[in-house]
Amino acid sequence: NHITLNASEGKQVNGVLLYGINSSGKSSLMKSIGLSVILAQAGFFVPAIQLKLNIYEQLFTRIVSQDNLYKGLSTFSVEMMELKNIFNRATPKSLILGDEISQGTETESGLAIVAGAILKLLELKSTFIFATHLHQLKNIEPLQKIDSLIFLHLGVKYDEENDTLIYNRELQLGMGSSLYGLEFAKSLHMDKNFLKNAYEIREKLLGKSSELKKLTTQKRSRYNKGLYITKCALCDENVEDVHHIAEQNLANEEGMIGIINKNHKYNLIPLCKKHHKLIHEGKIHISGFVMTSKGIKLHYQEK
Repeated sequence: NHITLNASEGKQVNGVLLYGINSSGKSSLMKSIGLSVILAQAGFFVPAIQLKLNIYEQLFTRIVSQDNLYKGLSTFSVEMMELKNIFNRATPKSLILGDEISQGTETESGLAIVAGAILKLLELKSTFIFATHLHQLKNIEPLQKIDSLIFLHLGVKYDEENDTLIYNRELQLGMGSSLYGLEFAKSLHMDKNFLKNAYEIREKLLGKSSELKKLTTQKRSRYNKGLYITKCALCDENVEDVHHIAEQNLANEEGMIGIINKNHKYNLIPLCKKHHKLIHEGKIHISGFVMTSKGIKLHYQEK
């Protein structure tokens, strides 16, 4: 699918953190980007309608996580040695691909190492894509201030009727849900007692109802089931209407407005009656959703 990636204030994007449920295609997408760069620079065809890129002099990968029995190195030791090698050799003309970096150690250190690696590569002005499950990265203050770092995820839909996960392979803005491991396990029809115990333990660890349970109890938009209606996008009042940012009458026969469907999640906003009326009266102008250093934000102006 096509997705426009713009950092805030028009600054260049150097780093991408790629999220998604297991088997959603994170690693495959990351590897395909690396292969496309190699093919393009070698003068071969690439698997894309159009590809624009800067010329890279080096391609580094940190993908396979396993022990090195011949050198007596653990998985974590191998990871750190490879990361050290990347830091020593990377330049502004380097592309780095990392798959779940620092998974060989405990969560806190792993989180700190990934955050430190991001800051180091940004300092080197290298381009990098990291596939990760570490949603806590968004809470690390130094990363929140960086305009050239963006968060993306590969979307997945849960078919409640057939009890299956549907991988739509769509690249979307933001991190997506942070709770999905057990949902993936459930889709494999694993032992019921195992799943029951695992769900109960997760609920206790969270200290509250899971994000997935909250979502399933919320009202969904009739235009897009991926849009959960909780409160007005411009205030805290109850939702009465769902507004199309790009009006429906601009859509063609296939329901497309340019490159997006008229009912795409980011073309819809839940509104209270008051604000919906102000928009149609021209007193509020909705520009749309933009990616900022603090995540996806709705951009609008009051006239």
